[in-house]
Amino acid sequence: MHEDYVEADNARAAARIAETDQRVTERLARSGPVLGRARSGDGAVSVTVVPGGEIQEVLIDPRALQLGSAQLAAEVLKQAQRATRDAAGRLHRTLHGVLDTRAAEGLTALGMAPQPVPDDDDEDGGSFLRRAR
Repeated sequence: MHEDYVEADNARAAARIAETDQRVTERLARSGPVLGRARSGDGAVSVTVVPGGEIQEVLIDPRALQLGSAQLAAEVLKQAQRATRDAAGRLHRTLHGVLDTRAAEGLTALGMAPQPVPDDDDEDGGSFLRRAR
């Protein structure tokens, strides 16, 4: 008898998971790929990532190539981190209303916390190239 309850609970849980999976798939199909973007205040470095931080694109203005490799690498990493936060926020906004609270908390636990909508400027408002000189 107890096994019947467990089996019924498992079946309900599997149905909820399948329904949520279908809703997420449909939402992502409508929205297109979820990408995070960030660029330095002067636009010298821009980075695009998917949720989780996998880099899809790095654009470096030729002016930035005049800097030392360490400064340029640090700026690419900084923008990749900002883009990763942006991607996490976009993922949460895209899936808002589709995921239940526990699933959204699961994204946060995986390092994909909801974020406010970022602006395109460097958070300190300064020029990366000017600061590096």
